[in-house]
Amino acid sequence: MPSELAKLTNATADVFAGKSGDATLNTPNAVTMAGFALGVWWVVGGPDWAAVASIIADEADGAIARDTGQTSEFGAELDFNADVVLTALTLRKLGVPWGAIPLVTAGQVALRNGGYKPPVLSLRAVLMLYAIIAKNKRKK
Repeated sequence: MPSELAKLTNATADVFAGKSGDATLNTPNAVTMAGFALGVWWVVGGPDWAAVASIIADEADGAIARDTGQTSEFGAELDFNADVVLTALTLRKLGVPWGAIPLVTAGQVALRNGGYKPPVLSLRAVLMLYAIIAKNKRKK
């Protein structure tokens, strides 16, 4: 995880320094950040539609990047790190102890470093949907 965070931090610094290259502010990265913000809002008590919109943004950002030729290392790192953070926050919302979260994060990093990418829906998307369904079942 530290190397992933270092890549994101360096790429972010390049963006704010105005350097060209892989680190760019573009539509796919804006979609990633909007999805991240919606996910955080949901975690802290926002409406369920914010989680669903966050999941949709997460599914769309990469497709937009590929379809418009705007893929970048920065975008890939931004998307992955947003997923890792939202996975941890969603696990906490589900009541999972903080101590278990590094194990999940290590698993996410190991799978990614091993070249695994789920064909659809990230772990955080599945967890968010589970949390919404479980909450709505308890209401009945």
